[in-house]
Amino acid sequence: MPGCFITASTTRLASAERFPCRPNDAFRTFCTSLGLDPPPPDAVRWHLVPRGGVPRVLVGERMLLAGDAAGVVDPFCGEGLAYAIRSGQIAAEVAARAIGQGDLSAANLRLYEQRCEAEFGRSLRWALRLANVTHACPWLFMRLLAGNRRVLRGYLEALRARSYDAFLLWLARQMPRELLSSLNSGGESRLASSSRVLD
Repeated sequence: MPGCFITASTTRLASAERFPCRPNDAFRTFCTSLGLDPPPPDAVRWHLVPRGGVPRVLVGERMLLAGDAAGVVDPFCGEGLAYAIRSGQIAAEVAARAIGQGDLSAANLRLYEQRCEAEFGRSLRWALRLANVTHACPWLFMRLLAGNRRVLRGYLEALRARSYDAFLLWLARQMPRELLSSLNSGGESRLASSSRVLD
C-alpha cells in the first residue's frame, strides 16, 4: 500500500491515546481487525494533523503554509478538506500578488495570515473550545445530548453550520438549569434520567 497515509486528529476517532508513538502498529492492528493483510511497516507513511484553533505562524520568507501544514483542521469534527481548499486559494491569491509586486518577504505575505484569520480563524478557535469541553467529560456531554432534544438539535445545527460559538454560549446557559432542575426534582433531572438509558 505505498502512498497510504494515516492521519490522527483531535477528534480521537483514530484513538491517538491508545497508540501514541506507534501509528504503524495501530494501522496494522486496524487492518487485522478488518480481516485484511497488513502492509509491511516500510510501505506505510503517516503524519499527525495539527488541530486548528491554535495560534501558529503560517508565513515566512518566500513561504506560505496551507491545509494540514497550516493546521486548518476543525479540531471538533476533524473536517479539513474545505479549509485546505480555501486556504490554498487564499495562498495562491496572496502569492500571485506578492510575485507581481516583486516582494516575497514574510511581512508582505502576512496578508495570507490575516485573510485566513478573517475567514475561519474564529470558527476554528470555537471548535477547539468545544472539542476541549467534550473531550474533558465525554460521558457528561453524551448524557446531555441524550436527555435534551434542544441541546441535541443545537449540537447538530452547530455541526452542520460549523458555528460552534453560539452553541457553546447557549450550552453554558443550559448547564445551570439542568443542575437546578436536578435539585428541585429530588435529584432526578432529564439529564440524570437519560443516563439510566445509557448506562
